[in-house]
Amino acid sequence: MKNQPHTAPTCTDKSCTTGSCGGPGLCPGIAIFIAWAAGIGITTLTGLAWLGWVIGVPLALILLTGAWRWLPNRKIEKIS
Repeated sequence: MKNQPHTAPTCTDKSCTTGSCGGPGLCPGIAIFIAWAAGIGITTLTGLAWLGWVIGVPLALILLTGAWRWLPNRKIEKIS
């Protein structure tokens, strides 16, 4: 085998993932951190631990599954 410099393989098809964990949503660590931070923030602001869970758990599931793509987009029209 010749001494050739090692080069990274090139990816030309859509099967390669770029910058994600390959799942439909966010990477699990990032999604859980965002949901955890939101839950702790709500709990700190309101003093209600159950409200932090009610916000954090669905947010984590939405971010993990990529469900924000299917949530309805609401456009706010300007009233002139």
